Amino acid sequence: LNECFMARKSLKGILADFMASTYMFQLDSRCLELVRAECAMRKQGVRERLEAPDQLPWEAAGRILEEIEMEETTGITVSPSGIFTPPRTQAYMLLLSEDSGCFHAEHDCTRCRARDCRWRNQ
Repeated sequence: LNECFMARKSLKGILADFMASTYMFQLDSRCLELVRAECAMRKQGVRERLEAPDQLPWEAAGRILEEIEMEETTGITVSPSGIFTPPRTQAYMLLLSEDSGCFHAEHDCTRCRARDCRWRNQ
């Protein structure tokens, strides 16, 4: 994305940004299907989703990446200032619940600081 904008190919950059955002939200939906299935198998629910940087500090995003060894397996990194490479990467923690009927794992637009996001409340 940055390369497109730096090369003054803004239309290409805008399209690449849109495609990356779309893919990120679609992938998140697919991951939540897997989480729901795992929760059902374990007879647990999800009480809350905590996202960096809104409910978790950026340092937590780095810790999440360390714990699951993402840099070694995928090349995803987070800078000391909290910038992910590649862009459009998410980091969040799910707090589990003993209530198997509880599933609050979805992204909550009301808690997100991206007020002008095109997917807000969709």
